[in-house]
Amino acid sequence: MGHGPHVLRGMEIYKDRLIAYSLGNFATYGWFQLAGATAETMVLEVKIDSEGKFVSGKIHPFVLRDRGILTKDETKSAISTIRRLSQMDFPTTAPKVDDDGTISK
Repeated sequence: MGHGPHVLRGMEIYKDRLIAYSLGNFATYGWFQLAGATAETMVLEVKIDSEGKFVSGKIHPFVLRDRGILTKDETKSAISTIRRLSQMDFPTTAPKVDDDGTISK
């Protein structure tokens, strides 16, 4: 677990483990910039087996509005962003991301 650049970044499956390089922002303070990429965020649900290997996952997309109010994103933009970035950055190891946010190998 670490912290990234305040924006969504791609995911890959490495040695049967899912690596999510950045989940964006989930909580902010004051007048933090919340436009475009910094407003997109998500909750990542992941199932692993007893050895820590990736089984399945789900992206739950949200956006941050106004002064950091978390709101469900009906446009599901985080799903398409994660899919695009994962395919660009990890063309051979990106997970499959369905339109409903389901993640699989």
